[in-house]
Amino acid sequence: MHNFASKLSHRKLDYRINQLEMALTQFGFIGFALVRGRFIGIHEVSEEELKGFIHLWRALGYVLGIEDRSWSSLEKVRKMHNFASKLGHRKLDYRINQLEMALTQFGFIGFALVRGRFIGIHEVSEEELKGFIHLWRALGYVLGIEDRSWSSLEKVRKMHNFASNLGHRKLDYRINQLEMALTQFGFIGFALVRGRFIGIHEVSEEELKGFIHLWRAVGYVLGIEDRFNICRESVKETKEICEELMRRVFIPGLQQPGDDFYNVAKVVVEGFRGMIPGLHLDNMLHYTHMIMESNEDVANCAKDHLSPLDTIEQLKLKILVNVMWAMQYRIFRFIMNNFLLLIIWLWINFPIVAYWKFGITHHSHVRI
Repeated sequence: MHNFASKLSHRKLDYRINQLEMALTQFGFIGFALVRGRFIGIHEVSEEELKGFIHLWRALGYVLGIEDRSWSSLEKVRKMHNFASKLGHRKLDYRINQLEMALTQFGFIGFALVRGRFIGIHEVSEEELKGFIHLWRALGYVLGIEDRSWSSLEKVRKMHNFASNLGHRKLDYRINQLEMALTQFGFIGFALVRGRFIGIHEVSEEELKGFIHLWRAVGYVLGIEDRFNICRESVKETKEICEELMRRVFIPGLQQPGDDFYNVAKVVVEGFRGMIPGLHLDNMLHYTHMIMESNEDVANCAKDHLSPLDTIEQLKLKILVNVMWAMQYRIFRFIMNNFLLLIIWLWINFPIVAYWKFGITHHSHVRI
């Protein structure tokens, strides 16, 4: 609308909306709230809330076209880097690489972080250091330093889009927002509301908020609209949504599974057996029911629609329950974390079990 109004006035009146008018309009949304809040019913606002409010409107201002001089400066630096890299490529057959970019980044933050007293930096709080690092991490990304986590997200988003477009062409069906939200539950749901079943104990409110905020951002990047994003502002609301999804979607789905459910579940378990040989389909289905129903009693986990477990599988299930219980102690977490790191390393570099199951071929290797 802003662009349309500006272009229309340019054509009709030879006049465009300028930066001053944009800034004054921005004031209309935040000015009184910040400096005359009591006149419009705003009282006792904390510093953190004000910071969040200002940060939001700073971002909105940028999106709506208000220039940010610091951003413009960054763009100039990035253009200079690109120019220097292209010039070096043409003249010397050499480009600025990621290592050189990282070393340049060190020049701006390294001494300040680890040798601060030599350059006049003293008594810096943990929060100030976190903010400083976060700023330079963002700057590094803007200036072209690769971020593996962001690259990974981009790959996942491309895979989602590819699968959705392929489904649309072949089956006239796209991945929808409900399916995206249910997938998001798969990554956060059990961790939030059934944490003890997967080895998560004694998590603080602040840690949960950070976890939810991370997955809210990840969900947005992967294409989940805000109104369908199950990660909400409060921990309580997010937990309630997860409980509701289990009650309305997942538990009924487990009790009356579709025709393809067992085939898909079998393929997933068989694939993971190349990493963890002890997995068994019936065992995992029973444990999933136990998680959904918050039931830790292996003796009372039998279901009419599931195959009964033999003695060995029941023993495995009991071991699994006790391992998850033991994760509340640091020594067991240390052992488990290193065990999983070893498994992942083997899975990537030398998947012994997969070689035995599928042969020594590229099919035995997976990308993680």
